[in-house]
Amino acid sequence: MKTYKIDKGIKIPAPGLRRGAARVSMTATTINMLKKTESFLVKSPIEAMKAEKVMRDFMHRERKDGGSRRFSARRTGGGVRIWRVK
Repeated sequence: MKTYKIDKGIKIPAPGLRRGAARVSMTATTINMLKKTESFLVKSPIEAMKAEKVMRDFMHRERKDGGSRRFSARRTGGGVRIWRVK
């Protein structure tokens, strides 16, 4: 029977913003920098869909970790705009 190689003494990396992603997206970085009442526009339709997902995931982690930041997204003629509302 085949098994994976077992290693000892490998330290667990500290948790960070990445949480499983190979790299932090531009949307996640921008959301993290937003101050209350600020917003940004994502014009590309594909990137807009991704941005909405990133925002939902970000809010889920905020609630889970006891944070107070809240965001809202609306589709506009130019793309998707994301606001920090709280």
